[in-house]
Amino acid sequence: VTLFLTDGYPNEETPNQLGAYEVLKDKYPYMRINGVQYELGENIIKEIKEISDEQWNANQKTLNNILFEAAVSPLRYEKYIVSDYISEDFKVNSVSDIEVSMGKVELTEENNVQKITWDLGKRAYATGSNAKMTIKLSLKEEKATETLTPTNKKENVNYKLEDETEKTVNSSDTPVLKNMYSVIYDANTPDECKIDTIPSEKYGVYKAVTKKTNKLSCEESSFEELSELLILSVSELESLLSGLSELEELELSCEESSLEEPFELLLLSVSELES
Repeated sequence: VTLFLTDGYPNEETPNQLGAYEVLKDKYPYMRINGVQYELGENIIKEIKEISDEQWNANQKTLNNILFEAAVSPLRYEKYIVSDYISEDFKVNSVSDIEVSMGKVELTEENNVQKITWDLGKRAYATGSNAKMTIKLSLKEEKATETLTPTNKKENVNYKLEDETEKTVNSSDTPVLKNMYSVIYDANTPDECKIDTIPSEKYGVYKAVTKKTNKLSCEESSFEELSELLILSVSELESLLSGLSELEELELSCEESSLEEPFELLLLSVSELES
């Protein structure tokens, strides 16, 4: 495989790309030339189609993935059609609720079941490539009990590669949605405290979760230690106050405000701690 990456047109004065392509194919008939068009619009220009066996369109965001895809020797599907059957619990309101990255899609009914047919196009999809379909589903009826609801009944893929017979793959694998979930309350309590185990509860999707206000149960020792600290602080403050009284008796030459302010603050602290 030879990759030809370009972000421009051939030289107008010496347009020899066709001759160069024919010489290469004549000398190396087994060689595949894959053309990658970079940042030249949505449609592949004819000048690239004329000198390559397969073409890719890339931009700054997709270039790495495109180069990887083009570096292998892919096979083109002559046809690739996906048929998706929607579960009876869901519905697709209109074909506009279906988005595909390539090809075309239609919404029909088959035996009272909604059917989505996605045709990726003739020789448009290659092996090793990726394509995506997004379906917006609506739940017909909300479930009151916990259930697991599949979104699809089945899926059929009908495809054909060049020089091979047509094949069909059937599958019943489908995404499954759950309508209720368990909420587990994990309390972050202090080391010396504990809280009664709060059982998990079931909640439906989009339902508000109840906030729990269970009270803590703490050991008495934690409060005793705090009480001892407060008593110690009171005795220390009383000692300081006594010292201030002695300073006043010595009639030190100090501004009254300097002693009165801390004295009042200490008295306030003592009364607060005692209460």
